[in-house]
Amino acid sequence: MVHGVANLVDDAITLSRFPVVHSEVTDLHPGFRNVLYTRIDHPTGPLDVFTTHLASSADGATSPCGATCPAECVAAGATTIRECQSVQVAELVETKHDVPTPALLTGDFNSEPGSFEILQLTGRGWIDTYTQAGATCDPVTGLGCSSARDSSLADLESPAILIAERIDYIFLIPPASATCSVDSPFDDDADGIATTMWADQPNPFAACGPLPDAICWPSDHNGNQLDLACS
Repeated sequence: MVHGVANLVDDAITLSRFPVVHSEVTDLHPGFRNVLYTRIDHPTGPLDVFTTHLASSADGATSPCGATCPAECVAAGATTIRECQSVQVAELVETKHDVPTPALLTGDFNSEPGSFEILQLTGRGWIDTYTQAGATCDPVTGLGCSSARDSSLADLESPAILIAERIDYIFLIPPASATCSVDSPFDDDADGIATTMWADQPNPFAACGPLPDAICWPSDHNGNQLDLACS
């Protein structure tokens, strides 16, 4: 386990069954958000994993990048703090990922598909694995979506899905010397794992709701799960 201790408020953790040979945390403009980078000694070769959490409205995501906006953000056309962070994340991945094996970029980007932030990544040829798998987010039913549930107890104690958007992602930076395939949400390869949302149903272990019942949701977001095979 690697815990990217940055500010004790907005941290990331990477869990791996294989040895981690390197890890570091890099701050993003203007200093609160960050990226955890780990290189894992995987049997198929070194695997780079990047995890981040871009700015939300609570810390000025859509505020102007400002007079101290980094040069790389200005050059890329970023005008807000969160747009700048997406540029910095992309450039960090390009700098650190110097091996021919695949890399993964994961996290809460607080941005929907097609936004400036996401196009900074997919525009580099990186694969939004959820879309690649054929999965979709239905904002009416919440099925296949990852966020919009409030972190208040009222939402976490409600069995209602209360989800309407997709702002959490797993991006694949394709390998230079192999072919990778993303499994579907229906587990086409029958290995017990699919590319889909995770923990997207209310507590399956007990009756849930307000106290004294168990809580319904462990988070205000649903998780993302990727089944990836490379050869």
